[in-house]
Amino acid sequence: MKLSMIMSASRGKYNLVLTEHDLERASVVLKEAEQKMALTFSGVGKSDIADLIFRANTFFKTSVGDEIPYYMFARQFESDADKPTLDRMLNTLEATRVIRVIRRPGADTIIKVLGR
Repeated sequence: MKLSMIMSASRGKYNLVLTEHDLERASVVLKEAEQKMALTFSGVGKSDIADLIFRANTFFKTSVGDEIPYYMFARQFESDADKPTLDRMLNTLEATRVIRVIRRPGADTIIKVLGR
C-alpha cells in the first residue's frame, strides 16, 4: 500500500486518491524487486572471504566454458586475493561441489565448473 501511495504521488496529482493503476504499478515494481531480494545478503558471512567466495561462485557460473585455467581465475582476483586466499576460495567451492580442481603435473591446473 505504501508503494501504491508513492505511485499515486508520482503522477503529480495530489488528490490523495489511489487508483487501480497505482496498485498495479506498485505490484509490478515489488515483484521485480523480490526477484533479486535473495541476493541482498549473499556474500555476507562470518568468513573473512565470504564476499570473495560469492564473487568467485558468480565468476564460475557466468564463465563461457566449463573448464577454466587456474591462471585465468587468479587474474580475475589478483587485486583482491593472494595465492593462499585463492586456494582457500577454491577449496571451499570444491567442498560445496561448485567446482572440481584438476591438478595436472607439468601442465596448467584446470578448474572444472560442475552442475552447469
